[in-house]
Amino acid sequence: MERIVWFILFIIMMIHCLDGGCPRATFEFFNNTIKTSYNFIDSSVGNIGSLETCPYTGRPYVYLPCYPNSSWGDEPYFSTCLKPPDNKELTTMLNILSSSLSSSIDHPYVNMSIEEVAKLPIDTFYDVSHVLSYLNQETMTLKSTSHTASVVNIIDHLISNNQNTNNEVYSNIYSIANKLLSSKSTLQMQQAQKSNRSIVKLLSSLETFSQNLKSNQSDQTFIEHNLAVSIVNMPNNRTKPIVLLITAFIAYFNQTALETALTPFTNIQFGWHELEVSVLFAIAGIEITLVYVILHFVTKKIHDEAILLFAYIILSIACSIGVIILPFSEVGSDKYLPVFLLFVGLDIFALPLIAVTTTSLFTQQTHNDQQGIGQGIQRFVINVATIIGPLFAGSLLKATWLMISFMFIIVLIATLLVTLVYPSFSLSNNDELSALIPPENKK
Repeated sequence: MERIVWFILFIIMMIHCLDGGCPRATFEFFNNTIKTSYNFIDSSVGNIGSLETCPYTGRPYVYLPCYPNSSWGDEPYFSTCLKPPDNKELTTMLNILSSSLSSSIDHPYVNMSIEEVAKLPIDTFYDVSHVLSYLNQETMTLKSTSHTASVVNIIDHLISNNQNTNNEVYSNIYSIANKLLSSKSTLQMQQAQKSNRSIVKLLSSLETFSQNLKSNQSDQTFIEHNLAVSIVNMPNNRTKPIVLLITAFIAYFNQTALETALTPFTNIQFGWHELEVSVLFAIAGIEITLVYVILHFVTKKIHDEAILLFAYIILSIACSIGVIILPFSEVGSDKYLPVFLLFVGLDIFALPLIAVTTTSLFTQQTHNDQQGIGQGIQRFVINVATIIGPLFAGSLLKATWLMISFMFIIVLIATLLVTLVYPSFSLSNNDELSALIPPENKK
């Protein structure tokens, strides 16, 4: 048993040391390798990613998806984060920007709203030039998320459908993007993201735009001042799925072990027979049903990872009660019967919470194309637990305290694992999020 405990502790340390892709990765910025952490932000669209704000520009410059099925996109996007040059070292790009801005004084759309401009065909080069100069006015302000979404749609349309571009067009597009991603507009961008994935659309369009321009050697210098960032290393995020498989195994192991030991233990300890045990299992079934009903409403308000952590804390308390009370319980005495029933009640209360949330979270961590094999792996782990649990409990029926102590240890380990990975779970405020179906599958 000592070797098993040391092995499990070793697994915990290995999982804790794993670089799960988020929130840490290595990037190369202009031949300077920088390893940086990323800050999570809240979203109502499920699994998102992370944004890092540039200290010089005040706007996000790296988007990193945390999961294969991230709702913000499957690929990382990058923008510049450079310290502004001194006045004596102004670059050619700044000269281009200033010239383009100065040429945007007159345009035919001055009396039109942003939504009206977004509906225009914008087919010719002159249409493109006029629309960009309109959006690049210093007096242009984005007063609502619909304005933000409209501007993003315009940029995406221009990048996707117009090939006749020059330095003035380049400058205006990047200048408008800077305005959208400025610290003043970040909140509106996040709100617009909830309705039509505006941030992903903008960053994806800019990344594609920049990659296409890089094919022209004459544009290479210009692009290096905008989105020239190459990724060096972004490890896959396997930490949370592994933890969820371990916690599911421990939950079902604990459940089947308890079911196996309950009948002979109560017969020896309290002199119970078939009737008393049947009543206990019937009450347990009613409790489990009520927990599932309550869970249906709770998951609309509370995130699955919070419910999972709460459940394992309850399960740890239940097992601790058994470890503390069992040595003082005398055979044939009903003195600690209420405490025993409290232990069983807490254990049964926690297990449905763990069963549902581990399935939900594991589904969210698995790519849509791998849902089948992912669910197969999870079911295999659960089935192994339901086989080993009764064998374990049956072999220790005459050493009940040793059995409950081991169960307490592995439950504490599971609680520690959930606590370690809890901060890295992306938070979701979607009121329609159910316990079993992730947001991306609700379409």
